[in-house]
Amino acid sequence: MAGYNFFSGMLGSTNNSGTGIWSMYSSLGEYNSIRSGSYHRLLKAYYNETKSEDDTKKSDNIKSALKNANVDSVTKKEMNTVKQSTDELQKSAAVLMEKGSKSLYGEENKDKLVSAVKDFVTDYNNVIDKAGDSSSEKVLSKTLSMVNNTKAYSKSLEEIGITVDKNNKLSLDEEKLKKASTNTVKGMLQTGNSFAGQTLQKAAQIGAAAQNVSTGASLYGGSGSYTYQNVNSFFDSYL
Repeated sequence: MAGYNFFSGMLGSTNNSGTGIWSMYSSLGEYNSIRSGSYHRLLKAYYNETKSEDDTKKSDNIKSALKNANVDSVTKKEMNTVKQSTDELQKSAAVLMEKGSKSLYGEENKDKLVSAVKDFVTDYNNVIDKAGDSSSEKVLSKTLSMVNNTKAYSKSLEEIGITVDKNNKLSLDEEKLKKASTNTVKGMLQTGNSFAGQTLQKAAQIGAAAQNVSTGASLYGGSGSYTYQNVNSFFDSYL
């Protein structure tokens, strides 16, 4: 500060000798404290305390990260289960779409066709169970797309003995399937653009979404929205 004199600062104003003397003793006391090392000890204690607080915060952050990692482990297991169910549905749909010598639509294959449709219905319902219980908005969105597509086919599906219940699951009337026109059944289940073909595509999309989620960490953002980030990068921020 311009014009400041250390001694005049200690002695204070000449108009108030008492204050000046007290300031002198006060400043000399501070000077002796610095010389004796008490300030050094105080500063050291302060920084040690700050460091301790920082370490505590860091420890808390790591504990939080470990907690989130546990959530991610659960989420990954959940997503793998969804992926497995969609893989099975794709396989059973693919069987119904077989052509040539592997086609199930000849009169001699009626029982094999019924068995294959039963597998398809079972696998479809399993995806509804697994994906429908998912905590992932991505998986739920893809599952809803499959459900809506199925509803669009509901009337046509009834013609071959497949009905959609109030829980969006399928059920099969085996006798009705056997009596249905072969061409009608093939049109619904064998071609690429058939119900089975579109369901295969929808199942693949659900599985891809589940796989995408399982490779990232599931975390709720500050706004409360569900987001995903890599587990390794999450821990790196605390190292």
